[in-house]
Amino acid sequence: MTLLCLLPPLLAPGIDAFLVRWNMSVKMGNSGYCSWLEVTKAGDAAEIRLVGRVGGARQLDREFTLENGRLRFVTQEWFGAYEPVTYDVAVQGDSIEGSVTRADGTVMPLQGVRAPRSIVVRFHRTPCAPGRVALDERALPRLSNEERQGTSPGWWHKAEERTLVVRVPDTRKAWRLDATLR
Repeated sequence: MTLLCLLPPLLAPGIDAFLVRWNMSVKMGNSGYCSWLEVTKAGDAAEIRLVGRVGGARQLDREFTLENGRLRFVTQEWFGAYEPVTYDVAVQGDSIEGSVTRADGTVMPLQGVRAPRSIVVRFHRTPCAPGRVALDERALPRLSNEERQGTSPGWWHKAEERTLVVRVPDTRKAWRLDATLR
């Protein structure tokens, strides 16, 4: 059975297995690159976000298929020039396996694991970056622009919005968060 949907599609049978963020490694010859894929629910629809070979997270606005437990979609990626790239992935327990196929037929295997869950907390009307942010008395690192796209614990300050953003692990327990302003 093949189910073809336009984003945002109605949730397809079997899509629930993909509903999480996946940290992926794509093998490209003797090297490779890191990527992530996130499938979420938005009401009765599924949304897919992806970080490919270059660039930041982007919402996919193209069709995808879900057939025999395999999610397939096409996006544009940079390999010296933009070209269509086909992702074909399947969930295997707590991991994801599949391939990325370039327009020239080059097939690159990918593997991934479920990204750790995290919670993002925003403190508005924060006039400056704090000198220190701590979770249960343990200092959290200030995250770079690239690290903000991931799931690692840490913090950053959006000066133009006067907002402190802190990402902490979702441990399903109470925790204490301290931010010391300069």
